[in-house]
Amino acid sequence: MKKKGLVLDGGGVFGIGQAHILANVDTSKFDFFVGTSIGSVLASTLAHDVEIDYVDFFHTEMPNIFKTDMFHKYNPFNPKYPDKELKRALQEVFGDSRKLMYAKKPLFITSANLAEARLKVFNSEDLIDGNRILWEVLRSATSAETYFEPFNGFADGGVFANNPSMVAIASACKILGCCVHDIQLCSIGTGSVPLLDNTLSQPNKNYTLFMWGKWLLKALLGGASNSMHEYFVNSLPVDKHVRIDFKRESDWKMDSPKDMLKAEKAWELKIKQGIEIVKDF
Repeated sequence: MKKKGLVLDGGGVFGIGQAHILANVDTSKFDFFVGTSIGSVLASTLAHDVEIDYVDFFHTEMPNIFKTDMFHKYNPFNPKYPDKELKRALQEVFGDSRKLMYAKKPLFITSANLAEARLKVFNSEDLIDGNRILWEVLRSATSAETYFEPFNGFADGGVFANNPSMVAIASACKILGCCVHDIQLCSIGTGSVPLLDNTLSQPNKNYTLFMWGKWLLKALLGGASNSMHEYFVNSLPVDKHVRIDFKRESDWKMDSPKDMLKAEKAWELKIKQGIEIVKDF
């Protein structure tokens, strides 16, 4: 039996493209949902049948979530932002006591287990994971490294699977008992990033620990694993795989509401195309 999955990337404010698409399509056709970071928040509203104004959520909440204070701005030992507004926004959408197991359709959320330095997939079908409070799971999954402090020992899953399509396939096969030939995936990105930094390609540069660290951090937070996951998915005999993505400018930042508005305008045509793709999926 065919299983349709909707997969949503992480990407901070650039989830605005996903928001516009989801606000204009019927997602009841999908059998399960998978998300990373902001994509996990959107996927959770769908799996739990929580109605929100997706676009208004981004316009209203992103300026609050990505607003720093003196303590965080000028202290290099702190994350860039406090998490008060992030927690408030999640609690307002999902409530204080809703559990992951209350999902009406299977939901898989990626995160990073800091103690084990490995991918953690929160699974609504699992007894232990299912008993977790949903907003807390999402707070763990949106702990973007360097932007917010970790939560309950977990951080943002984007460093492992910013595009969680492979997680979707593995979860559908292992948890839902689906044959890989029967999996149909619709994957929506948050914008591919151009060349992050050409510093390492320039001659006569010292390959210092700082230089490698700077490049690696940019690559991971920019979704460098996306192309790898896309390659693997396209190599597998899934029944159907559709990828919708956008193009980010090199100077756009995932924590900038101003850049979100720029992307929203620049992506108008691509968003319209994405809406039609999902409708026809």
